[in-house]
Amino acid sequence: MSAAKRFVFPLALALALSLGGLQTKQAQAQTPLILVPSWQQQQTNQEAVQLAQEALRLAQLGKPKEAISLTQLSLQLAPNVSQLHFVLGTLYAQQDQIPKAIESYEEALRLDDKNSNLYISLGLAHLKAKNYSAAVDSFNKAIVLDPKSHEAFFDLGNTYYLLKRSDDAVAQWQKAVEVKNDFWPAINNIGLARYESGQVDQAIEQWQRAIALDKEAAEPLLALGVALYQKGDKAKGLDLTNQALKIDNRYADTAFLVENLWGDKLVQAVREVLKTPQVQDMLSGKSAKKS
Repeated sequence: MSAAKRFVFPLALALALSLGGLQTKQAQAQTPLILVPSWQQQQTNQEAVQLAQEALRLAQLGKPKEAISLTQLSLQLAPNVSQLHFVLGTLYAQQDQIPKAIESYEEALRLDDKNSNLYISLGLAHLKAKNYSAAVDSFNKAIVLDPKSHEAFFDLGNTYYLLKRSDDAVAQWQKAVEVKNDFWPAINNIGLARYESGQVDQAIEQWQRAIALDKEAAEPLLALGVALYQKGDKAKGLDLTNQALKIDNRYADTAFLVENLWGDKLVQAVREVLKTPQVQDMLSGKSAKKS
């Protein structure tokens, strides 16, 4: 599972728009001991958040430009609300405007540097920009703030894997599973790393474990099918491969596999399986016509 999949749009914005967690920061040299926002300030912040909520609705309707413009307007009303910068950063990230996303996340963190979700989002943006050292730094900061964040461990593992630090990647994915034992994406990725290192049986065990947690997870289904095919269990391997591709045919695209951290050995094995008549028939729809 790649970092690209980790830009979970509705979740990130729902977190960003938590009304109970609005954070503002005084721009004064000397901050009063007790901060009591005026009713007018509270009303302004609430109006700004309502605008951002409307921006979310527009984004979900496929109107990203309008959503960004509305969020920018909300920030004119309440520039010191960190969540609004979080929202804007996420909208930029969804549109692959990564430098702007990073700028917005950093501004949000300037206002609220104790928010682990902000560090995760910033790390994902750096990861997408291939700023790997900055991504590692962001994910580590998220873990310091929230040692139970399986997402941060997972993303840190993905980053290490892209840096060719396979052992470090597996260690982080294992920590993600320790925190959340049904988090199959981390289990799946451990399988990817095991396969590339020649530990095929261990990889198979990981993918079987992932499938036991989610029988509709196309990624471990395909990986397991291909591995079994290569080991000689061709009938079972082809059956699992076709199951996976029926669930999500994007996995028939080897470029998509590479994006999702599949290594050279496994991708080459996939290419061989994709050439088989049984898989070709399924992808072309012939198998469906026969049934």
